[in-house]
Amino acid sequence: MLDSEYTLVTVDRYRCVACRRTFCHYPSEVHRAHQTQRLEKLAALLEVARAVV
Repeated sequence: MLDSEYTLVTVDRYRCVACRRTFCHYPSEVHRAHQTQRLEKLAALLEVARAVV
């Protein structure tokens, strides 16, 4: 299932000069799971509705 509101997001990647480790900065609507929080809430709502029926 894909979020119809977001078709593309920009993720910034940074590298630490000291340890050379990379870090990603995601927009507030998206996190490492690659799903928006809006989509996760919708999935939870559908799961509850399915359990009730």
